[in-house]
Amino acid sequence: MSGTPVKTNNFNWDVNLSFTRIRSTVTSLGAGVDQIQLGGFGNAGVFLFKDKPYGILYGLGYQRNEQGQILVDDDGLPIPTDNFVAIGDVNPDFNAGLYNTFSYKGLSLSFLFDWKKGGDVLNLDNNYMWFYGTSKVTEQGRETPFVVPNSVYASNGSPNTTAVSAQDYWPTVSGITESNIEDGSYIKLRTLSLAYTVSTGSKKLPFKSLTFSVGGNNLWIHAPHFTAGDPEANVSGGTNGQGVTNFQTPTTRSFIVGLNATF
Repeated sequence: MSGTPVKTNNFNWDVNLSFTRIRSTVTSLGAGVDQIQLGGFGNAGVFLFKDKPYGILYGLGYQRNEQGQILVDDDGLPIPTDNFVAIGDVNPDFNAGLYNTFSYKGLSLSFLFDWKKGGDVLNLDNNYMWFYGTSKVTEQGRETPFVVPNSVYASNGSPNTTAVSAQDYWPTVSGITESNIEDGSYIKLRTLSLAYTVSTGSKKLPFKSLTFSVGGNNLWIHAPHFTAGDPEANVSGGTNGQGVTNFQTPTTRSFIVGLNATF
């Protein structure tokens, strides 16, 4: 959708709004093919499965009871599933964009906000940092051992009361792929540009107008549920294997200064 909410002799406000919501189903993988891996490491990553959405995260999960409570061993530590299972869906609930341009005489200000709501990301940064205790979150349990929340003993189904230390807990859960799943929602200030155009109105100069501009890309990001920088960065680059990050370089922030002449 696009329009001009305000238009006067000297001032214009132009706006463009986009909204995308995609729901997909893999209908066929070919004879004898059960799955196709698009990205990740080993058997963990993002896959295609028949009759599932395009892009399912796959790995070791937590063993749970019928009520969804985590099963722990007699030492109070979570137990992983015996086999790899579906642990996330990379597809967002929706994507939206809002592009505004404000113009006053020769001055114009343009900016684009991108919004992605939902979409899981397998954050393998946590896998390593939890194992080695280098993440700030691993401070939990160093001073005071704690009981794993919402957990029961696998042996008898009774509520878990065994406290665990950071030394035991974080290396254990780092190997349970499901623990590394995070919400990849974000809002980004994708572009920003400020420009000023001067009309020469002179026959002595070789150009009709000059436009001076300054701007940038990827200037701001708000990703409240993601702990590894930029949820758009992934191990497979610009391929179909989205949704897995492993110490990726964040997307580039750039600044642009321009001069444009019209002849």
